[in-house]
Amino acid sequence: MRKFNFVKSRILKILLIVGIGVLTFSCMSDIDMPPKTYAEFAELHGLSSSSLSSSSSVDVISSLSSVEVVSSSSSSGEVEVSSSSVGLSSSSSEEVSSSSVDVSSSSEMPSNSSSSIEASSSSVTLSSSSITLAICGNRPEEFDPDLYRCEADEIIYLINSVTYDGEAYSAVLIGDQTWMARNLNYNANGSVCYDNEPSNCTTYGHLYNWATAMNLSADCNASTCANKVKDKHQGICPEGWHIPSNEEWNTLKMVIGGSSTAGIKLKAKSGWDDYEGKSGNGTNDYGFSALPGGAGYSLGDFTQKKLLGYWWGSTEKDATYAWQWFADFRIDSANIYSENTKSLRCSVRCLKDQ
Repeated sequence: MRKFNFVKSRILKILLIVGIGVLTFSCMSDIDMPPKTYAEFAELHGLSSSSLSSSSSVDVISSLSSVEVVSSSSSSGEVEVSSSSVGLSSSSSEEVSSSSVDVSSSSEMPSNSSSSIEASSSSVTLSSSSITLAICGNRPEEFDPDLYRCEADEIIYLINSVTYDGEAYSAVLIGDQTWMARNLNYNANGSVCYDNEPSNCTTYGHLYNWATAMNLSADCNASTCANKVKDKHQGICPEGWHIPSNEEWNTLKMVIGGSSTAGIKLKAKSGWDDYEGKSGNGTNDYGFSALPGGAGYSLGDFTQKKLLGYWWGSTEKDATYAWQWFADFRIDSANIYSENTKSLRCSVRCLKDQ
């Protein structure tokens, strides 16, 4: 009997617990029960089932924190993107569709490139095998976008150009040397424009005899003045720039591959006359933009515009001759030259002090 009462007591307790559970469950409202689907959620809160996108969609624009170019090919401009350079806010179980990515153009990812990106939390790949990046001929390995920019002809120029005598001069980096990207057009006493036409100065810069270019007395055109020539001799160049020496012209030549192709690589892409059916223009690979400004004689005559270019160097050869850089429309080569007297009026290209 005692055993029966014990079993009966246990059964009653179990029935009581079950009854309380059933009562509690029946008293719960629909709002207390979490919706299992978006349709239930919309119905519960009076929303249209089309007012929100599917709960499985991912906002890729907010998920992609950065895209970084990690390598580029100088020949084709192909760019690879490393997986570590893109941060995703979604969890590893969420997959981002390539069609939901909108990448705006920038200096790293130009507008003509493919912007489709497939991503997960563990990897990022380009849907196209390449992104075209403007290749700047001689960009430093670590190039600061605040200091350099790419021009249409794919050359690096310094953004902060130097202003001198009211004119702004961009500069081009070639190896470790920084050159003005055009001839000096400073109106020094004794300088002239080709044919005495101001428009020629606009195109080719002024022409100077050696003493004027070096900012020395006129008698230095007929006598040795080597003892007056300083290292990095400023001459008529602006502060912080100088007339390049013979050694510095040779450095330029070697950096761009030697004298045999220096002419075509330094010449501008237009402005040079043809010769025997062949264009005298260059490829302007480094942005030097050499133009055939010709020369002027001391008695006032001019010669060889559109045919030849002469640029003074600071190195004196002897009492009556000084070294120049010389380019010819007929040939691809360019080199230092010493066959013109100091009194000849030639172009000047300034080199930045280092």
